[in-house]
Order: sequence, then structure tokens, then C-alpha cells
Amino acid sequence: MPVVYYDTIKIKQQQQQQHQRRQQQRQQQQLQRQQLQRLLQQQHQQQQRRRLQLLLQPQQLALVQPQRLLLVQAQQQLVLQAQQQLVLQAQQQLLLQLQQQKQQLQQLQQRRLQRRPRQLRQRRPRRPRLQLKQQPRQQQPPPQVCFTFAKEISLRTRGVNF
Repeated sequence: MPVVYYDTIKIKQQQQQQHQRRQQQRQQQQLQRQQLQRLLQQQHQQQQRRRLQLLLQPQQLALVQPQRLLLVQAQQQLVLQAQQQLVLQAQQQLLLQLQQQKQQLQQLQQRRLQRRPRQLRQRRPRRPRLQLKQQPRQQQPPPQVCFTFAKEISLRTRGVNF
């Protein structure tokens, strides 16, 4: 049965929690992107409808008084501007949320990098060293001084006499 240390279980739990947090953040980002795309599609469709209406309106409004025509056009412009402002506000909010999430991710990564050396030290539990039976060392006799013929010749050439 393998020995499992408490530190390793704790570290694995922390890693799983971090993994789950990252997955949730990714899902939130995907949802936000989808919402932004829907908003942009709706805005695009509304603009196309308005263009069609504006193309068809001159024929219809030619029958109406010119003052009323100006009023209708002014109202349409106000509605357009209000919708564009709403879309811009939504885009800005989404961008702020994305920036905040990026900052949070960076902070998490920095904390993880700062924690790594400590975790590495904690992961390795100290194991007792195997103590071998110490055998008494046999004393070796001191080396005998003996010269070879070549050594003797080299010493004599340097001026050493025996």
C-alpha cells in the first residue's frame, strides 16, 4: 500500500480547485463573447431594417406633410443614437470585465510562481537514510618507498645523490 502524505493530498486539491476556477473563467469569457456577438448581430439587423424602411419611406411620406416628415426623421435619429449608446455601454462593460479577469489571472499566476519553491520543498518528505553496518576498516600497510630505474636516473640527472 503506497504511503500518501497529507501535503500531497492538499496540493492535489489546490490544483483541482485552480483547474476548476480556470474552467469557470473560460466559460464566463465564452458567454460574454457570445452576448457581445448577439448584441452586434441585433444591431446590424436593426440597421438593415432601418435602411430598408428609409428606402421605402420617401414614397409613403411624400403623401404626409413635410413638417411631420422632419419630426419622424428626428425621432428615428434619436432612437438610433440611444441604441448605439446602449451597445457601446454594453461593450465597455464587457471589456472591463475581461480586463479584470485578465488581471485576476495574472495575479494568480504570479502567486503560483512565488509559491512554487516552497511547494517543491514541502513535497519531498525526509526519508530516513539507510544505515549500513559499519565494518571496521582494515589498516593498509604504509606504501613502501621504492624507486624505479628511470626515476633514479632522472633524480641523478638533477643532481640528487644517494
